[in-house]
Amino acid sequence: MIDIETLGRKPGCCVLSIGACAFSADGVEVLNKTHIGLDIEDQQYNYQCHVDTQTLKWWFKQSNQSALNPDGAVPLKQALHTLSQYISDQGKDIYVWANSPQFDIAILDELYRRAGEKAPWQYYQILDFRTISALNPELHKAKKQRAGYHNALDDAEAQAEVLAEIFSKYDIFTK
Repeated sequence: MIDIETLGRKPGCCVLSIGACAFSADGVEVLNKTHIGLDIEDQQYNYQCHVDTQTLKWWFKQSNQSALNPDGAVPLKQALHTLSQYISDQGKDIYVWANSPQFDIAILDELYRRAGEKAPWQYYQILDFRTISALNPELHKAKKQRAGYHNALDDAEAQAEVLAEIFSKYDIFTK
């Protein structure tokens, strides 16, 4: 499961942080996780990524603004290498979940393109958490309220937990 925090809503925007967590095939257990803070200035000056004024204003209205200054922020290429290595370490036959791929994955794909790097997934490996979570919107809403609000890693973990509960409820991937 991948989640990002951004300074925009379109591909080409600056990304503040990337959270990712791997979970078992049955969705029951979070196996490992990573949280990557990205250097905003590096993205702007070296890769011409933009900051959306409306998104920035929105961030200033949030009670948790820690995403605006991620600990240990690294240059874009280093962040993408770390994410690619993390995904590679999970094995060959994996799926990449996001809420929604049209946001998170599209923005990350554009960052990989701007950095001249290859994204660590193929189109057929990308799955949409938003679609499956619509099977149980109350559960998703309750988990979202318990997650660290607008923290990419906390959001990814909460989404993985919702997925596990939906898998269990609908007997998906269970023996």
